[in-house]
Amino acid sequence: ISREEAFASIKALKATGSVDEVGMLMAVPAWHASVVDSPDDKPWAERHVVVCELPGVAAEMLGSLVAGSRCVMLGRPAQGSIASRYSDYALSCFERIRAVLSGKPEGAVLMQVVVGESGEDVVFSGLSALLKTATLENPLFRGQLVLTGREVTTAALAQQLEQARARASEPAIRFDRGTQPQGLGWQIQSQVETPCEPVFK
Repeated sequence: ISREEAFASIKALKATGSVDEVGMLMAVPAWHASVVDSPDDKPWAERHVVVCELPGVAAEMLGSLVAGSRCVMLGRPAQGSIASRYSDYALSCFERIRAVLSGKPEGAVLMQVVVGESGEDVVFSGLSALLKTATLENPLFRGQLVLTGREVTTAALAQQLEQARARASEPAIRFDRGTQPQGLGWQIQSQVETPCEPVFK
């Protein structure tokens, strides 16, 4: 739920006169149709793409298709558990973020980390926490997790990355079975009727 939606919910509660009642508001993560950001956004001074374990993608070709980008492939090793691979990828992303920021970029930087959206690849979506932290701590940095099909081709991924770039305000974006880009937000559940005891009086 966005800040504006939260204010709207509070305003609606005030209008019904129920703000003095103690209750519970429940929300769950949900994918929603994503819209293109404002065209007034400034262009990116640097753009980095990190691809995790997508066998149908070639880094060199992807770099040529995604203008102005630096693309890196993190391939699956011959041996190694999902836990050790996740740790390796998290460390690699951290080091790349640190290197980018230590280089003192002259403008805004976009880093897109691409992972599979099904099977054990979903574990790698946890890298979004690292990207969110870096985004919060550095005004010039924007991190974005991109989830796509494991069998995606280089050309198809290049198109998806361009669509995701146009929605860089979305910290996580998904391309599921050819659908339009979806962003991850919060969906408010039906109001819980069970009364709650105040924690503080």
